[in-house]
Amino acid sequence: MPTPREKADDEILNLRSNLTTLGVAIGVTGPTRTMIRRYHATRMWFGRSLFNLFMFFFIPTLVLRIYLDWVETVVRAMRNPPIDVAIPADNLNEWWSLAKEANPIAFSAAVSMAFMVLLIGIISIVAAALLIYFVTIFSFKHFWRSPSRKYVLVHHVSNAIDYAARAYQKAPGSAKQQILLRGLSSELREIHKEVALITRFNKTITRSSHRRIPLHTHHLQVIAKLQEQERGIDVDVRSALTTLAETLTKVANAHSVGKIGELLSETEVGSLSPARSRDFEPLKMALTALMLSGSVLLVTFLDLPDAAVTSVVGAMGILAVSVIYGSNARRGLEILDSVRGIQRP
Repeated sequence: MPTPREKADDEILNLRSNLTTLGVAIGVTGPTRTMIRRYHATRMWFGRSLFNLFMFFFIPTLVLRIYLDWVETVVRAMRNPPIDVAIPADNLNEWWSLAKEANPIAFSAAVSMAFMVLLIGIISIVAAALLIYFVTIFSFKHFWRSPSRKYVLVHHVSNAIDYAARAYQKAPGSAKQQILLRGLSSELREIHKEVALITRFNKTITRSSHRRIPLHTHHLQVIAKLQEQERGIDVDVRSALTTLAETLTKVANAHSVGKIGELLSETEVGSLSPARSRDFEPLKMALTALMLSGSVLLVTFLDLPDAAVTSVVGAMGILAVSVIYGSNARRGLEILDSVRGIQRP
């Protein structure tokens, strides 16, 4: 069985041969060859995949079990506060009668202590929930995603050029060429996906960085360029395959040296409109409607006054929209109005 190093060397040798076949003058650079070797060196094999899958479910489940025990402890403490004060009823009028009849010092101390216990309980539950979140993210990063993720783009480029070279050698319009072109199309879709995700998985870019939007726009322009050249296959297959392979080589070479903001030069993509990214609008709309409906059901169990219900539901709806839509919250508010059946002037 060949070693990862032998597989990488075979892929590099095959890539060079394919570029020669296609008549591409640009060669693969040293960093690109290094990324191919690292891809094979860090690739997740079957045994490791099973172990990582087990750990991915085991760690969050264990933390969730501990979290449920902690919540139960906090709730038990809130039901039995340190200072025992009998609360005869659940409405505000009887609370007010209790406040007037009770000893001011004892009543104030009991209420203050109850609020402290409630606050500590809420903070504890939120802190434990955040712990579950971060542990799950840790499990995802270390036991689910392969460490070769940042090298996958170059590997897909190599595969796409291999399909292009083999299709180039077949008779135009033949059944074998059509099969190879279908394989090329599949690899190009994977390349589009990896290019679009560069800003998400690149560790030099924070989530709130002002660099994210310009970078993502450039990457969508690169995808638009690749799509434009792929359409050329339907006009002149041989010429289009050579041009496409040359562009893919440029992308791989730029990516391998960290030039994620210039995968292709401005002269090549500057005049292109960015490709359309994946549309999650239907999913966001469904989540907004679901969270608002859940908020209404939750509020009905609290037995609040009618005037308070509208405010609480509106506040929870705005909070849900802010989380789901982010910077595009205005669009979310329009959806929220439609769901609530109201119109803003």
